[in-house]
Amino acid sequence: MGSAIAFGLARRYGAALVIRYGNRIGLDRRHLDLAERFFGRFGIVAVFIGRLLPVVRTYISFPAGLSRMGWAPFLLATAAGCVPWNLALAGAGLLLGRRYGLVDRALGPLVLPVAVAVVVLLGVAYVLGRRAGARHANG
Repeated sequence: MGSAIAFGLARRYGAALVIRYGNRIGLDRRHLDLAERFFGRFGIVAVFIGRLLPVVRTYISFPAGLSRMGWAPFLLATAAGCVPWNLALAGAGLLLGRRYGLVDRALGPLVLPVAVAVVVLLGVAYVLGRRAGARHANG
């Protein structure tokens, strides 16, 4: 459902938002044209393969919507790409669940240090982002 909502919003409002505000994040009309050409050529295949890739699967709905791809091809490719991904995740969860004790012994000691490192890295990224924004605003 989330992918369909993202697709629908990008399809309906995306182009106007990119044209109006896209320059703030480095997007312009050329990016819309590129998305339209790409999805005109590879549309259903791009969405299907995109659904199988860990990071791409999250964002593929936006360029598909921006290109004004049809609803039926988008939903078909999304469903077809989600099935193998979800089966793989369920299978991995089943295998890990059967070996929970082993996984807990191996990863348990790492949880706190990794969590602290993530919080520190997010803090550093926030501070650096604020500094860069201030520099950009001043000059």
